[in-house]
Amino acid sequence: MVKLKPCPFCGSNEIKLSIHDAGGWWDGGVTCPTCGIGFKDGLYGSGISIDDVEKLVTESWNRRYK
Repeated sequence: MVKLKPCPFCGSNEIKLSIHDAGGWWDGGVTCPTCGIGFKDGLYGSGISIDDVEKLVTESWNRRYK
């Protein structure tokens, strides 16, 4: 698993990744419980594995990190 980078707003390392089954689709996002910032990466089709979704959401979060 790719490690989530700290929050770009408050610097917290307590970043939470969440992935949910949304009726045959995967819904993925990241939140920082310290400052409350959230990032929703979108929906992924049923043909993709949960591990792949985890990787894609993590990479999206890390790309927006400055």
